[in-house]
Amino acid sequence: MRQPIRTIALAAVCMTAGAANLVDAKPQKPAQAQPRTPSEVEDGNQCPYAMRGVKLTASLDKEGVVFEFTNPRKEYVKDVRLQLREAADLIQELSRLEPDEHKIDPDVPRLPPMAIVVKDIQSGARVVIHAVRAQDRAELRELAAGFAEFWEQSDCSVESDSVSV
Repeated sequence: MRQPIRTIALAAVCMTAGAANLVDAKPQKPAQAQPRTPSEVEDGNQCPYAMRGVKLTASLDKEGVVFEFTNPRKEYVKDVRLQLREAADLIQELSRLEPDEHKIDPDVPRLPPMAIVVKDIQSGARVVIHAVRAQDRAELRELAAGFAEFWEQSDCSVESDSVSV
């Protein structure tokens, strides 16, 4: 995968998880067993507890892409939805900044302007992402494909899930 796509995917995963500082976070084991919080990371796993085991399904639509995030653990579905809404708001806002307002790392390419809608589904959320400009659809789809690939290899993916409940 190209480096810019991986960088954006990593940022999106961290933002999706509601923890933009996870890249630099050092997981710590609690001294004694404590209830897990939805954004907790531990044991070297860089995915917040609520997002672990979340399945991502990606598809194309006429104007962009559709992601479905589903969590088999019902007690965390509300947290997943909340974190996805927060991430969608942030990513949409970042995508609409003017070049001189774009204060992200200069090595990270600018996101194309996008409109993002998050809708509840039975065990998670559907995230519909449309390019604001028709000429950005191909780029948006490429970024989405990179994100989906990155997700499948992340600690949040169903295949990477090592959660015991």
